[in-house]
Amino acid sequence: MESRRPHIRSHRNMALRHSVVRLVGIVLLVLAMVALPAAVASDNWFTACVHAQNGKTAKIGLWGMCVYEDNIGDDAPTLPCFDFTSVPDYISACRALMVLSCICAVASFVSAFIGLIKDDVLLRVAGSFLIIASILSFIAIIVFPVKFEYHLDDHGHLEDIRLRWGMYVAITGCVLSSITAVLMFVGSVRRSSHKGAVWNKPEYLPEEAQTLLIQSNFY
Repeated sequence: MESRRPHIRSHRNMALRHSVVRLVGIVLLVLAMVALPAAVASDNWFTACVHAQNGKTAKIGLWGMCVYEDNIGDDAPTLPCFDFTSVPDYISACRALMVLSCICAVASFVSAFIGLIKDDVLLRVAGSFLIIASILSFIAIIVFPVKFEYHLDDHGHLEDIRLRWGMYVAITGCVLSSITAVLMFVGSVRRSSHKGAVWNKPEYLPEEAQTLLIQSNFY
């Protein structure tokens, strides 16, 4: 009996590590699910100096821009903020990519929540959704500022483009999605292998007790 007890402790430690992985994954998933929509809604992805407005500063997001005095502070903008109405295709594409990444993050959360209750396979589905979300947001994060700066350089209206909090939130959401995807896959694999380790069952226990431990995912 004494020789079998290390197996029990090993299984308990494995179950504890698996629970920690799942908990951390869910927390990071929630943060990613908050960060991505916040980035989409932000009107402050980057700032630039506006030549046509005597050096005033503009803050630009996916949906519009505002023009301020030399420094953006708590003051109201000197010109009314306006939404982008007719935009180049790359801006429309970046909008679509970010919105789709938000949808994938929500789908991942739903899949992970159901997977924790019913089926481990859904944890892998959640991880797959997060991989898609991270790829889509990564493309938008790269394309939007690069193409925007290239487009404005041709017209000579803006210079000194600097990243702002909206961009950093988008980057954070992308990174969190990637990390959480890995945790989802790791949690799923560990749980599957953990459930399959029936060869370590303590045979000194009654058959009813062994069955109970297996059904409770102790193995």
